[in-house]
Amino acid sequence: MDYKDFCKKCFEGLPEDEMLPNGTDPQEGLELLIKHFLGYEYIVYGYSCGVKQWNSEAIGAVLRAYPEGKIKKIPKAKKK
Repeated sequence: MDYKDFCKKCFEGLPEDEMLPNGTDPQEGLELLIKHFLGYEYIVYGYSCGVKQWNSEAIGAVLRAYPEGKIKKIPKAKKK
């Protein structure tokens, strides 16, 4: 899901002049971010686990892939 799709989902069913989006369930939000940062649906293979255990595994994978201080903002290309 990209930014535009997420925004569209957040304002589904609301009047056009509504400024505040619908809420996002915390688990759904975490899963969207995991998929966005890891590039695939993160699945723990080899053992069954509960939601909280999956959260721990997935968050650990993101922190391992993106260590603190290693994410840099990419500047926008200048218009010609």
